[in-house]
Amino acid sequence: MKKKQEINLDLYSPLKTLTLEAKGKKRLTILIAGFGYNFDMPIFYYTNKLLDSKETDVLFIDFGYSQYDGFLKLSEEEQEAIFAKDLAIIEEYVESLQYEQFLFIGKSLGTTACYKLLHSQDIYDKTIGVVWLSPGTSAYKISKFIAKNDLNNLLIYGENDKYHEQLNLQLLEQNSINLTHIPISNADHILESENCVESINILKFVIEKINIFVNKLFIS
Repeated sequence: MKKKQEINLDLYSPLKTLTLEAKGKKRLTILIAGFGYNFDMPIFYYTNKLLDSKETDVLFIDFGYSQYDGFLKLSEEEQEAIFAKDLAIIEEYVESLQYEQFLFIGKSLGTTACYKLLHSQDIYDKTIGVVWLSPGTSAYKISKFIAKNDLNNLLIYGENDKYHEQLNLQLLEQNSINLTHIPISNADHILESENCVESINILKFVIEKINIFVNKLFIS
């Protein structure tokens, strides 16, 4: 039976969301929301539905920045400092969890959080894979990280996303063994297009790719 637990960490935004859905599994999938792309949005909604059928507990992390005026009024430097402080708190919490394996799935800001959390050796050593959905401002750093890590990586982004140009494709080609690299034509930063039907097809395609990736990880 799945048990839902709200995690109370002292993060900056009062609108933060940290929820652990536990089924007593030895594996934890960590979903990290984007800036304004929360768990009610299509990709996360259906990814969560997908994970319901898998042998994994799930931790949902939403920093709650985009809805909080106190954060939005700060300078970029102040926002980055708050993000770093929040990540340090989350890192300590994740390191304390008694799971044998971690799988990360991050969207936009969430990919930056994944990238930074994986600099913890304790977290990295337990991680079996990462799903990188639409890396944002840290796209170049994430490219370098993917190129040198030995994790299983699934990278999905839209070719109409302005941030995709920051990905270093030459670096990514260096890790073709551990990387499934999927650019999507006509898709933007939220992995949708201007055409409704095409957006639905993109959503179906993305969820199918995540399902294939997760199944391979969880079988091995």
